[in-house]
Amino acid sequence: MRPFLVSVIGYLELLWGFVTLIWAGIAFFSTWFAGAGSGGFFVALGVGGFVLLVALITMAVGYGLLTGEGWAWTFGVAISVINLIVGLVQIFGANINTLHLGVLGVGGFTGFGTLIINGLVLYYLYRPNVRGFFGK
Repeated sequence: MRPFLVSVIGYLELLWGFVTLIWAGIAFFSTWFAGAGSGGFFVALGVGGFVLLVALITMAVGYGLLTGEGWAWTFGVAISVINLIVGLVQIFGANINTLHLGVLGVGGFTGFGTLIINGLVLYYLYRPNVRGFFGK
């Protein structure tokens, strides 16, 4: 049986992937219209394509978490570690936008939130019953 919080994290990943998919369209069209001059379409294609790739990966990870795929556990751990580093950077005042959480850092406050959330997710993913669900 799938652990409850794995379900929560998986559904949140799917939801966030869907939101990011919408952002991909917005990024494409807003970049295209803003740079309507020479090469604006290709810049928009690059920006929108990158955000689309992030959306698809996020939705795949959400699906993998819900179905107990080992690779999804690995991606979840990797994403949490990256976001822990981002949280540390945010604490020291850098404005940085994480693709996974979409948190706009403005200094220490959001950095602490990023650290706490991703620290808890990382701790949870390493619990024996959760690792067992993913075959780890």
